[in-house]
Amino acid sequence: MKKLSFWVAIGVAALASVSAQAAPVFWQSPIRPPALKINAYVLTQSVAESITVPSFSSDGIEANREVVVVFSPSTNCTWYYRSGATATVPSADTTDGTASARNPAALRMRQSASISAISPDTDCKITVEFYPVPR
Repeated sequence: MKKLSFWVAIGVAALASVSAQAAPVFWQSPIRPPALKINAYVLTQSVAESITVPSFSSDGIEANREVVVVFSPSTNCTWYYRSGATATVPSADTTDGTASARNPAALRMRQSASISAISPDTDCKITVEFYPVPR
């Protein structure tokens, strides 16, 4: 049993070493680099707006690459998002799985995908940073 534990430990260490070498610095560090693209949105109170993930083809990144989308709302900005449908501000219980989610920090999406965003607040600004996921 000791020999098996030894080889399992060696295998895990080797795998961790390979994974760490293959991953770009962004995925190893809690500090993210400057985004390749950043958009800003000023949400009109209770009006849904579409946020589309940009294409990175002009940056030499293939079209099917996933993108990490990081959201930074202004202070006191509550907002909701929905993918595949128009976002709504909840006014009652929604228990069928179709509710909009509140204040996501980040999402992983495909290029050219879009989400709907809405805010009940009067002064809601959101900056959105886009990072292509490395292969």
